[in-house]
Amino acid sequence: MNEPSLNTTQELLKQLNTVTQLINARNEQTTKLIDASTNALDKSVQQLTDNGEHLLDTIRAQSGQALLDGVGPAIDSLQRQLQSTMGLVSKLDQALVEHRHGVHGLIRNALIVLALGALAVAGGASYVAYDRYHAIENAQFGQDLLHATSSGAISRCGGKLCARLGKKSERYSQNPDYVLIDDK
Repeated sequence: MNEPSLNTTQELLKQLNTVTQLINARNEQTTKLIDASTNALDKSVQQLTDNGEHLLDTIRAQSGQALLDGVGPAIDSLQRQLQSTMGLVSKLDQALVEHRHGVHGLIRNALIVLALGALAVAGGASYVAYDRYHAIENAQFGQDLLHATSSGAISRCGGKLCARLGKKSERYSQNPDYVLIDDK
């Protein structure tokens, strides 16, 4: 079975950390750009509003009644267009605010997915480490048996398994049913 090594898992976690840092940096850049665009748009809307109102007030104040009677419809049309433009700019501003909230939601979801991926990688690495630990324990028991056989402590006697015990056989303190084998 081809299982990832601890080094591979560590490398994957480093790469995952790098990707997370890049996403966070990109998120900060995007948020700053959106904030700057929104602020600039707000200033432009305010300037348009101030300039348009000031222009209309100036035209009305400086014109006589006769001029207003002749130019009045044109000014009213201009005022409607200006109000329509201000409404569109306001809608654009609202759309940018909604877009900013949408970007934050997408980034939050991406970070959640990355965190879940990191947990899955960590769980897999834990399983591999646990499995390797038990494989090492089994290998150690096999080495102990090989050593006991090669030293003659365990052998075959008349086709049956037998063990060489010390003259005064010492019992295993945790389970007295077992006798410790003399492998000297």
